[in-house]
Amino acid sequence: MLKILNNFKNGFINNFKDISYLILSLFSVVSLYDSSIISYRIMFYSLCAYTLFDALFYKLTTDVYIHHILVFSVFLLDWLYYQTIDIKISDLFSKICLYFEVSSVFLAFLSIFKKSEHIYIKKYKLIDITNVIFYIFFIYFRLYYFSEIFVFNNDLHIPLFDYCINKQTIIHKEVCLSHFYGTFFSFCLLNIYWFHLMSKIIVKNSGFKKIINKIKVSSYENILGYTLYAKSLLVSLSYIFFTNFYNKNYAHDYYIDTFSITLLSIASMYCHHIWRNVYKKIENKESINDEDIQSIQKYTFYDQLFIHIRSSSIVYGIYGNTILSYTSFLFHALTTKQLYDDIYNNKELNKDIQIDKMISYINNSVYFNLGATFLYDNLLVSFYNFFDYHCQFNLFICMFIAASFFIRPFYEANQIYVHILLIIQTIILSILNIKY
Repeated sequence: MLKILNNFKNGFINNFKDISYLILSLFSVVSLYDSSIISYRIMFYSLCAYTLFDALFYKLTTDVYIHHILVFSVFLLDWLYYQTIDIKISDLFSKICLYFEVSSVFLAFLSIFKKSEHIYIKKYKLIDITNVIFYIFFIYFRLYYFSEIFVFNNDLHIPLFDYCINKQTIIHKEVCLSHFYGTFFSFCLLNIYWFHLMSKIIVKNSGFKKIINKIKVSSYENILGYTLYAKSLLVSLSYIFFTNFYNKNYAHDYYIDTFSITLLSIASMYCHHIWRNVYKKIENKESINDEDIQSIQKYTFYDQLFIHIRSSSIVYGIYGNTILSYTSFLFHALTTKQLYDDIYNNKELNKDIQIDKMISYINNSVYFNLGATFLYDNLLVSFYNFFDYHCQFNLFICMFIAASFFIRPFYEANQIYVHILLIIQTIILSILNIKY
């Protein structure tokens, strides 16, 4: 009897965090659908208290610490503005956090199952089933539903903008807006980051990676080539179509953007082709020479240069001769100079360098080069008229693209996935460029 009690005690201590989080999550779900039973505001404060306990007494990963900081940012928002902003909006902030916990119910079950050695867990594959359910609920609640009730909800955004603009005696307008949107869009970006990580694990464990790896490299190259050239075609068609509705007298001004994205498509295709030739040499255990290195340097730089030209033309097309356009140009100039130095003036980048180190070095430089300007330009575009659906959707898509620069969830197919997102964004940007 004493042994049974000790086993129960040890098991309870080991699972205390998961069990308490499971109970809290279940109560959160109940409070969302019937606040008369359990007030969702009380549950929100309980969630913050649990988050504080979790941060203080358990060793967590960096992304979880970021999540906890964001939870406290929402708590601070609630504390600062609950008595002054529309109470319905403040209550919505609490609800947004609790909606996250609907998917977390299965995360808590998953953690408990992994620690348990019960025979039924392996027999009925409860871990695999819970993984799939958690993944589905995560996509619905933390990506789709969150974007629906926050990113695309102008009934929320309009009162928020009005509040921040009209209540400058309380807090400065820019600080007010940055606090609100910085918190919740950081939540959105963090959820997209987790989505990519989970997708990577699922692809790896499902056997889909083996199917991808069996496909010939030339097939990916052909598909990617079509997506690259499709961008210039689609942007041309979208300009022809939408100029029939917006700014007909200035249709000729948009041909420069069509020209810039055509150059980008060609440069990207050449860059991809050169890299593929290097990969093929590696697969065939052939050595790379100075000509290979020079081709990689040249076409990688051209590809990034035309990305900057394309991005600059979009910002200038929307903002015109303004300080924001010139600030964007400055960022592009600085990051392009940085990339040039990294690729051409680095003595370590030569034929004797190990190929994996060369790929890692150039990719890191390119990722920084893209990240330094990509998010900035897209934030400018998205907040030009934030109440416009296309601006909101552009911001949401750009978060997925930004996350996919750094995480490869679909391995070789990742570039195709990214370019499909870029095609969608290209159409959105061409519409916005015409409208504004």
